[in-house]
Amino acid sequence: MKTIGTPNFLFVSDCKGSALETRASIASENGFYLIPLARTGKIPEKKLVKNPPATPEDIILSDVKDKHGNPTKVGKGFVIEIEPECDTHTWTERWFVARSVSIASMKNKSRDKRLKKAETALNKQTKKSEEDVGSFSQRASKILKKYSVENMIDINVDEIVSQQKRDR
Repeated sequence: MKTIGTPNFLFVSDCKGSALETRASIASENGFYLIPLARTGKIPEKKLVKNPPATPEDIILSDVKDKHGNPTKVGKGFVIEIEPECDTHTWTERWFVARSVSIASMKNKSRDKRLKKAETALNKQTKKSEEDVGSFSQRASKILKKYSVENMIDINVDEIVSQQKRDR
């Protein structure tokens, strides 16, 4: 990567610019970058969010007030420093890990709708006359997959067989 003029520069991109080699090239030229990391490769995002290495702090918009006149809390987050390596270059990155209140709320509403739809669809299911328990379970599993709730609902299918003796 060749820079024009001063070696101090800021590269701003979307996640397509977050490849390790790209970041290494920018860092090796004494540049800075502001890029959201792509959700691919070796980025331990879920691990970082579930077990943060630093105490998350409130992210507040001080110039935007809520209905009570208080600054608006828009999320929680923390900053960590890591040292990525790419061939011959090592540098320090600062990762800002954030959880947005509005995005979390939107995802929760979406999840709740999917759960309700899956529950409604499951409650409508009845075993067909010649269907075995395995086939019935597979149909139920397909419903869970359709609504992306496989890890949220457990299905147990019990078959009750009763025999009646009739006198002739």
